[in-house]
Order: sequence, then C-alpha cells, then structure tokens
Amino acid sequence: MKIWVVEIGEPITLLEPKERPHRYGTLTRFLAQRGHQVEWFTSSFSHAPKKHLTKQDQVLKEGNLTLHVLKGLGYPRSISVARFRHQAHFAKRLGAYWESMKESKPDILLTGIPTLESALLVTSYGLKHGIPACVDIRDEWPEEFVRLAPARLRPLVRPFFYRMFRQASEACANAAAIFAVAPRQLEYGLKLASRKAGRFDRVCVLGYPKTESNVSDLESARAFWKAHGLAMDGSEFILCFFGTIGKFFELATPLELAAKMKSVDGRKLRFVFAGSGGSLERFKNLNSKLGAGALFPGWVNQAQIQALMQESAAGLAPYSKGVAMELPNKVFEYLSGSLPVISSLSGEFQQIVEERGIGANYEPDSVEGLEGAIRRVLEHPSNHSEMKYRAGEFFNNHYEQDKVLSDWESHLEMIVREKH
Repeated sequence: MKIWVVEIGEPITLLEPKERPHRYGTLTRFLAQRGHQVEWFTSSFSHAPKKHLTKQDQVLKEGNLTLHVLKGLGYPRSISVARFRHQAHFAKRLGAYWESMKESKPDILLTGIPTLESALLVTSYGLKHGIPACVDIRDEWPEEFVRLAPARLRPLVRPFFYRMFRQASEACANAAAIFAVAPRQLEYGLKLASRKAGRFDRVCVLGYPKTESNVSDLESARAFWKAHGLAMDGSEFILCFFGTIGKFFELATPLELAAKMKSVDGRKLRFVFAGSGGSLERFKNLNSKLGAGALFPGWVNQAQIQALMQESAAGLAPYSKGVAMELPNKVFEYLSGSLPVISSLSGEFQQIVEERGIGANYEPDSVEGLEGAIRRVLEHPSNHSEMKYRAGEFFNNHYEQDKVLSDWESHLEMIVREKH
C-alpha cells in the first residue's frame, strides 16, 4: 500500500528525535516498518515550540518513510490570525508541490482536522484523481472556536466562522472515509458531511505504547524524584499528571483540595503536575498562595514518567468544564502504567470508568467531588489493587498502541482493496 499522509501540527519525528511522536508520527513509522510506502507531507514549522526546523524545503527518508518538509510561514501563538495564514499558505504550497509530482500517486490519502485547508485540499485531490481520501477528526474545528465565546454570544459569533464551517463540511462530504479519535468526534464529522456512518467510517482511538525503561534510567529517574522531595518508598499517596498545562486543564480544583486534604487513610497525599504551558505560572502561584504543597517539576522524560507512575496511586485527568475530548491520549498513558484514573471527563471515558471500574469520575470545579473520587479509589486497599489490575488489563486488550495501529492498518488496506 502506498499512502500519503498530510499533517502539520505534530512533532516531526526525523527532525525532532527527542520529542515523543504523536498520532501521525507513530502511524507513519508503524506502516513504514510493516512494508508500506509512506510519504508524510508537513511544514517546517513545529507547532509546540513555535520554531522552524528547516530554512528551506527538505525531503528526508527513513526506510519506507519519506518526509516532505515544506517551508512555512510560522506563527507566534496557537490561536492567532498568523496561524490561519500559515495553514492556508501550507495548503496552497502543497497543492503546487503535488502538481510537480504528476507521475507519483498514492493508493490512499489521509489527513486530519485540524487543519481545514489541508483537509479540503486532500479530499478534493482524491476526488479529482479517483483516490480514496480519509479525514481524521481529532478536534472539532471550527466548532471549538465558537465555544470559546460565552454561551449567549455564540449565535452571534458563529457567522464569523462561516467559511471555516463550509471548508470542514466540504472536506468531510468529499471524504471516502471519516475517522475520529472518539465517537463524539465521529458524529461531528458525519454531521459536517450530512450523512450517516458507512462501513468505511470508524473510531480510531489514540492508543499508547507499552514502554519499559532500562534499570539504569529508572534508577536515575527515581533519584530525580527524590531530589524533588518525593519519598518514593510507598509512604505517600501520589496523584500524578503529565501534560501541557494550558486551557484544557483546570488545576485550581485539585490545588484547593490539596490545601485542605493532607492525607488519605493516614498516608501523605501528594499531587505532582509534570509539564509546562501557558497556565503553568498561574497555577504555580496559586499553589504557593494556598500552601497546597503540589509539585511542579516541568517537563519530564519517559523514564521519569515510568518511575513516577510505578510509585503513584492514580493518574489525574483534571479537564476543564466543557472540553470536547472524550478519549484523550492522557488517560491511556495512565492505564499503560496500570493506574486507576481520576477524571473530570464527560462522555465515552466517563462511561468506561464507571462500567469497567478503573477509577472514579468527578465534576469539574467541584472540590468536594474530587475529594470523594479520591477516597473511592484510595481508601480501600483491596479495591485499589483490583482497580490497578483492571486498568492494566483493559489497556492491554483495547488501547496498546501496536494493537490499535494494526487495526487501523487493516482498515486502510480494506478501503484500498474495495475502492480500487
């Protein structure tokens, strides 16, 4: 199978070797290692650090994976006019680039929403050349921009995004298949396309790799956490968080709870928020003001994540009220370490937690609700042990990355067989 993938928001695996690959980084490498010819078209501008990785167009190869890096405009902030200009510029450049590759055509195309301009280009190209094009809904663009406005103002704001809604609808209507990270996002894509689900449409969950660091790295990681004030001897109840500390997460509630709830069942309760982001300083200041005693170590590496999960009682998924995500990568990261999840998510994962008994849910902004969730998970040792076991089993059976990617590969091959 020859597949072209278009995505411009993730770390570029061949240019950012220290960054952990995301959805398309893992998928492209997996497919290439399975013998497929994979070409990934992306931008020189790296979204997370907001910097250019190359000064000009570049083509890189790693086995069966070819990476086409097109020089982009860049932007200083994630939500900005400059970002939209960057996305439109990339789509225009990519269209011209593909015209220069007239002799080369794939068996199937895959792109994501975001971004809208690229999705529309890919699906239009697929229709023109008789190639099945798949759109993968990761975020509900442009609906998420409307949701940024207060509820009473959204009807007034929505017309400003008319062009973006039209792009999203046309891209989904043109697509041979709509994929999504969760059922809610799949329904969103189908609504944009004005059709019901077909046999090619499906949820393709994120998944997470089951990784094991070597003994030396784990020893160094444990020393790192001890230097940051954690006992690492089983005497503390540690609730861990890893991620970008920005608009999607609401840490005020756990910090307020940490200020008053110093122990569980006689053992010290510790909150660890590892990561960085636009809201980091605000929450660090709140931590100091409340005397909450939470730990903010910044970004941590894979061995440090593994060592902390080995010592933690549960993983914390403190999503903000109204966040549209239902099956984010974070919860699979916790489950990969056999950790119960204490979550404020609604929808699919909320239901999974309740049905599978792998953690506890609470309402965003509710300190009392979070306290109750923590006590449900931690106060009964036998129940906690069973939760840990169920979390690990559920992950291995449903969300281990190689299994998820293998299922996705089989589905792509089926589309190619039936569409050609």
